Amino acid sequence: LPDWIQTTDDRQFFRQFIYPGHVIQFPNASFFLKRAILTSRNDAVDVFNREIADLTNSESHDYFALDTAQNDRSDELTDYTSEFLQAISGKGIPLGKLSLRVGMPIMLLPKIMSQDPRYNGREHIISRITLSTSEDLPFTLTRKQLPIRPCYAMTINKSQGQTLQSVGIDLTTPVFSHGQLYVAFSRVTDVNNLIVLLPSSARKTTNVVYPEVLLQPPVPT
Repeated sequence: LPDWIQTTDDRQFFRQFIYPGHVIQFPNASFFLKRAILTSRNDAVDVFNREIADLTNSESHDYFALDTAQNDRSDELTDYTSEFLQAISGKGIPLGKLSLRVGMPIMLLPKIMSQDPRYNGREHIISRITLSTSEDLPFTLTRKQLPIRPCYAMTINKSQGQTLQSVGIDLTTPVFSHGQLYVAFSRVTDVNNLIVLLPSSARKTTNVVYPEVLLQPPVPT
């Protein structure tokens, strides 16, 4: 990484650069609107969200999902405890245990938002609050939960199209798909408000580029 990009291997310093303690104690919507920590993995997003929420002085309110597990014949499986099912987290499904605080920024999950183009910006139709997934599971998990997630942090993919004033990029786990690094670094309007978390003091990371994608002819408009 070039010298003019600020980097650190200190996780606490990294968090406080984006969410200074003296400000996060008294959160307001305008403060959160234009800043985020970006990372490549959903599990890293969840960890950052918990860490930053714990820095606030707002009371936490926990909302637990109603989960069921079914086999291929749609028979309910009773061998799994509710604690085990609630601990399952995956792409596009709500958290089993959703901890919310007053003033916390949240994100609507895209799978439950109406795709009707008449609803844009901040206006959405929540079509359902029960979602099912069998991805990486030996059964189908059906979860009923509020279709939102905290978003102090978000995945790089979810940040596409956004313009932010302050951005922290977590590269302790390198990006894994074409263009992700470009998307992350191009979210911020001022490089002085950008910081990168690396696993060590070495200013290096992986960039994934597929030349065949770049060589494809443009799609006619």
